[in-house]
Amino acid sequence: MLERHLPPGGHEVIFGNKGAAADKAQAARAAAERRVPTLSVYVVSTNPDNEAGVESMFKDIPCRMYRLQASDFFSVDDGAYEGIGIDRLSNLRASTKFYNTPVMVIDGGTALTYTAINAKGTILGGGICPGLAATLRSLHDYTGALPLLQQQEVEQLVANAAKDQTPLPIFSRTTETAIVATALKGMADICWGALKEFKRQLEADAGAPASSHGDNDPPTNLDLETTNGKNKKITICLTGGDAEMISKLLHPERSHIVQSDLDGDAIMENVEINRHRNLCHYGIGVVLEAKHNASVEVQSEDDKVRVEIIGQRVAKEFYLKNKKEVYRGTVAAAAAGENLEDDWFYIRYDDGDTEHLTITGLYGTFYVFAFSYSY
Repeated sequence: MLERHLPPGGHEVIFGNKGAAADKAQAARAAAERRVPTLSVYVVSTNPDNEAGVESMFKDIPCRMYRLQASDFFSVDDGAYEGIGIDRLSNLRASTKFYNTPVMVIDGGTALTYTAINAKGTILGGGICPGLAATLRSLHDYTGALPLLQQQEVEQLVANAAKDQTPLPIFSRTTETAIVATALKGMADICWGALKEFKRQLEADAGAPASSHGDNDPPTNLDLETTNGKNKKITICLTGGDAEMISKLLHPERSHIVQSDLDGDAIMENVEINRHRNLCHYGIGVVLEAKHNASVEVQSEDDKVRVEIIGQRVAKEFYLKNKKEVYRGTVAAAAAGENLEDDWFYIRYDDGDTEHLTITGLYGTFYVFAFSYSY
């Protein structure tokens, strides 16, 4: 089951090489060949059921799993509030690493979300609504006659509109066009509206004088050198499965795919669009890099080994009633001696028992763990 959800790179890391079998024995052999047998798996989850599924798929892989928290990405002082999706925070953390601040992330997935951070690094908040696929699915599921449109059908209508330079009409004469035009107009207006308000707030934060434009016009006097540091434009990052579609809707050269009463061209002025299909994954890397840089520098080679060993999974053979059983556990702590040979490592087994092992006995448990599936 795990194999079905792995990209090629993930398969090679876990099972050793591209052509290797995806089974427990091969995972154990690949672990034995690594300098540190145990993999580290970092989980960013907003769905408890899916999170449990991920844990289940990795239960037979030598690994340590870490569930990242919102505070790993942003603190309350940074503007993180209770209930904000950790995926949104990861997206935002990656975008600030790539493009500095201010920046707004638009994530087109099951839900369409936008989240913004100002020039001072404070999260302003954002919004959530159903994504394109969810919108199309709900129309089909909760009505008796509307069809379920597929992604290819939507893309074809958009391609035709762009080619003919004729926006999809608000008053459509086919059911399919009516559904797509309305759904895409909603997406475009939400994104344009959020960006328009984002510009207003940046203008206010910069201490700019009151604008002469009306309430319904986008700001035109933003001092982008002041509000955006090194960047001369306001950055929006598009991510998620619908990122390409949203890019087509918002891009200045192709922003007339749907009719709208908002002036998309004016709103997109001085805005730079960047697209990252998997922005959330980069956010994890940014957090791990920051934690590594902030950690206390290890003083000796022995200390480096101790740090790597703590948290590793182990297995040890015990004979109970003349029957050999393998019990698994985790290295919970290390009591350092003058050198590694004098160390004691505290093992906490999954069944609740504990034990202290020397470095020699500990490496024996690594060996058993790596090859226990072959018995």
